[in-house]
Parts: sequence; structure tokens; C-alpha cells
Amino acid sequence: MTLRIARKRIVSRGDIPGSDGGVYNPGAVATGEGIVLLARREIDYRFTSIVHPEIIVVDPDNLEVISRRTLLRRGYPAGSRAEDFRLLHHGGQLIAVHTLVHPDGRIRPMIAAVGERTLEPWDALELPIETMPVEKNWVLFDVDGVLHCLYRLDPLTIFARERGAWRLVRRSDNGWSSEFRGMLSNSANLVPFGDGHLGFWHSIVDGRYVQGAMTLTRDLEIGTTTGVLLDGRDASPGQKPGVLYVSALVVRDGRVLAFYGEGDAHCGVASIDATALAEKLARHPFAIRE
Repeated sequence: MTLRIARKRIVSRGDIPGSDGGVYNPGAVATGEGIVLLARREIDYRFTSIVHPEIIVVDPDNLEVISRRTLLRRGYPAGSRAEDFRLLHHGGQLIAVHTLVHPDGRIRPMIAAVGERTLEPWDALELPIETMPVEKNWVLFDVDGVLHCLYRLDPLTIFARERGAWRLVRRSDNGWSSEFRGMLSNSANLVPFGDGHLGFWHSIVDGRYVQGAMTLTRDLEIGTTTGVLLDGRDASPGQKPGVLYVSALVVRDGRVLAFYGEGDAHCGVASIDATALAEKLARHPFAIRE
């Protein structure tokens, strides 16, 4: 049975002053003022250090824009650029895991504290493993007040933050990546769903992004997965054809809202019936591949 998915454009390139390089790849959380997005606003396509974290608040019912504001970056290295914010409520505050591009070319995630008007470093995300010079797509989730980082889907690699330090709590090969010609990566911070957490995965097929859903059990194992739910062949034209990149999930009022960047130019959202998605996931329990 095909899952019905309704898509809606939230903000297009050029809708906001200073966004000739696009407004895209938003993080999202539900708050008292609405659904708060934190998107990447580029002034042009030179991809310099002049990139802005843009708060966009949308009405949770009709997903229309209510307000917006630009956050001031504080405490970041000179010449660095912050990209692709994924929001999460943790410990009574709003944080964002995001990519930081260093002037020397190193690229790796870090965590920032998101204030009313500011964005400031909060945790360097120093994992106790050897990492590559270029790292992306680390996502967060909260379990009983403990912050976790899902580093990789195969081998499934998860860390927990305890007393300000990160500790490996799960590493197991599962063979899932063997089903893909290219990489298999995380997409969005995980959100509570059923008895566990809901996330999205993505890969690249013939130059376009494809996305699907997955769940993580309370035992920190992959529980269920879907095939492709969103395909970049359906993305509107933008700076990068074929890019439909899910960067945030919000579960609200019986819907799973998957917020995404489109073509490295625009912000959009896909609305999925939560019950129908849960039923689809339940039909596909995850099995370890050889």
C-alpha cells in the first residue's frame, strides 16, 4: 500500500532579504510559539563564512510562516561557517547539532545552544573514536534525560553523553549498507515514536537523494525500516537538482512532519499520517543482513 504524503513549500530562495543563496535544511521543534525552524540562510552561492542561522516560526496547523529572526553567532572560530542545524529540546534548553566548516577545510559536527537571539557553542562533540577530516550527519536523541548521538547506521554506532563526556554504548554490524550502491546516512534528529524513536535515513541514487524512515528501539537497536518515501526526482529546480534532504522531524496532531531542504534553495515539509506510517513500519521489522 502506498503511503500518502502531502508536500508544502514553506520558504523559497529570495523570500527573505539576503537569501539569494537559498534558505534550506531546517531543524525543527514544536514550542509554545509554534513550530520553530532553524534554517541555513545563504546570501549567495559562494559559500563563504557569511552564512546566517535563520529562525522561522510556522503555524502548527496550516504551516504558514508567522515570524522570523536572524540569530547572532557568538564564540565561533574566525572564518568558520555553521551549516545544517538539527534542533532538540534537552535538559530544559534548546540545542542544535550542526556542521562546522573550519578555515583549514576540516568539517565536523558540534552542538550549539540556541538562545532567543544568539547561537553559541555548547559541546564540541568529541567522540572517543578516530574520525575523518570530513564528517557530517551525526544526529541526536534523548533517552530518559540522557543525550545520545547516533553516529552511524551501519555499523550501528551510538554514544551517550555522561558528565560532559561521550561514551560508546552501541556498536554492531548489521549489513544494512550492503543494500545501497552509495552511502547510507542519518537525516534528522530522532524523535519519540511508539515505544522507541523515529528517524529518517538517506542515500544518493543516480545523483539524487532518496529518503526513508526507520525506528530505534529502547534497547538501541534498529527496529523497523521503510523503503524510499521521498525521492529527489520530485524536487523542484534549485541550485542542486535532485536534492530533497530531510533535516527535521516533528510528530504533532497525528502527523509526522518531515521538514526538508530542496535543491539547496528552499524549505519545505512533507506531512505523513502518523498511524499509517507506524503501520507501514510495523510490516517491515529490521533483520540483520549477511
